[in-house]
Amino acid sequence: MSRPLAGLVAAWLGAVAVAQTPAPETPEPKAGPQLRRDAEAVKRLEAYDALQYLPVDAGLKDISFSVALPTGVILDIRWKSPDKVAWTPRLAKEVPKEAERVWLLQFETPKFKAEVDAQVQSFLKSVIGEKTASKYSKDEVRRVAPDQVQIVAVAPETAAMMREATLTFDPRGLVTAIKVVSPVGAVTDMEQSYRAKGDKFLLEQVKMTNPGPTGPMTTTMKLEYAEVGAYVLVKKMELSAEDQKPAALEFSDMKVDQGLKDEDFRK
Repeated sequence: MSRPLAGLVAAWLGAVAVAQTPAPETPEPKAGPQLRRDAEAVKRLEAYDALQYLPVDAGLKDISFSVALPTGVILDIRWKSPDKVAWTPRLAKEVPKEAERVWLLQFETPKFKAEVDAQVQSFLKSVIGEKTASKYSKDEVRRVAPDQVQIVAVAPETAAMMREATLTFDPRGLVTAIKVVSPVGAVTDMEQSYRAKGDKFLLEQVKMTNPGPTGPMTTTMKLEYAEVGAYVLVKKMELSAEDQKPAALEFSDMKVDQGLKDEDFRK
């Protein structure tokens, strides 16, 4: 899927819920005929990744930023290449120290920490990017039409989020439509649009249509970017749905290539 798509959709549609969904008892894939990975389909995904502007591919070494959640919590997030991640919670408003201490203790419980870890990964992937080909390297990848590639979940982490996804490419090689089937069989149709950044592309909008009790429900997600140092990063995601007030999630205090050390990630 597109650069921030996996992160953004997970963040908006329920990263916590996704993290809590039990993964099916699916064994780790093994080399052999049971794991179908069409060479042409994999090349199509790799070409799509190469078309997107990914900060992590543009030389990003480390980053720190903050995100304010609707619950009144601010998460300060840090990342260092290739895979160091840490986060620290704080309250957006001042409260008595004892109340703050008790409130923040919940972040130390394993279940709650796992939920926040899932959200942090979603936010992080939204900002620094993630390659589609790498993300689904343990899943089946099939070419089902000249302009379509289907990903069938095999890896447990993929199966926990979806059963399969069919990606439709435009003549440029960009994914402009996705049909996702959830683990329980619900279908979401997505339309994606981009804007150019030099010879690369930035995802600009995702329109998601889901079945509802009275008919299809459409939600639109718009992305805003900011130049931070030598990079272009997602700074704001705005979600709007029919008959609902728009909601926004903003990333702030972004700092890049600060020379973060391993000790900055120790608890």
